[in-house]
Amino acid sequence: MGSFDGTKTGAPAVPDTPDNPWFTALHVEYKATMFPKFANKAAFFGVILPFPKTTTQLTYGVGTADATSTAYDIGIYAGATGGICTLLAHTGPVPGSIAMTAGYHTIKWPDGTVKLYPGRLYLTINASATTGLAALGGETGQLTFAGGTSLDTVGNVPVTIGGVLDATLRRPTDSYPAAAVPAFVVVNQRIFQPFSAALDNDMFMNLHVRHRRILISEAAFISALASAKKR
Repeated sequence: MGSFDGTKTGAPAVPDTPDNPWFTALHVEYKATMFPKFANKAAFFGVILPFPKTTTQLTYGVGTADATSTAYDIGIYAGATGGICTLLAHTGPVPGSIAMTAGYHTIKWPDGTVKLYPGRLYLTINASATTGLAALGGETGQLTFAGGTSLDTVGNVPVTIGGVLDATLRRPTDSYPAAAVPAFVVVNQRIFQPFSAALDNDMFMNLHVRHRRILISEAAFISALASAKKR
């Protein structure tokens, strides 16, 4: 939970923990986010990250499915308007038959844990085909500094190969349209710590006692069953 003390001390108002995911949109329309219909183009959507976020994976929803071999890549870039931006994290090219079936998907970043810092970022999507593409959940009418509203307007950045995001790309110059923004959940997978040795011993002792009770009950049941058959 955020706190006023965080702003006074310089500490983040929202702590960077697995309990605090980053929602890139607050509402979801299941077919709002479209891939570009132009070859070798990526769609960049400008967003603001309000707090530092360590992330290991991405969750997104697919409203229009594509179960073909078309390669899809979803990523996050950082950089200045009109300049060179740097790829911070991406899913890598994944075929639609895996990544774009209907419903929600969670994909780990192939490069492992990534630290995102507050400020302007770009959510980026790219596909190797230009027709029959999937559509992702998103929120329309968002005020942003980069984006689009249709197949004709979302493909705003050239890439070297369709379906693969480059390590660096030239970002579009800022404008302020009301556009669709992907509804992603950027999270850090929680790592559960093992129980202490004392707890483990208690657990196994309890299991041992319960197991003996089960064996005794089973033996009694077999004895009773044998007696019943003799009658």
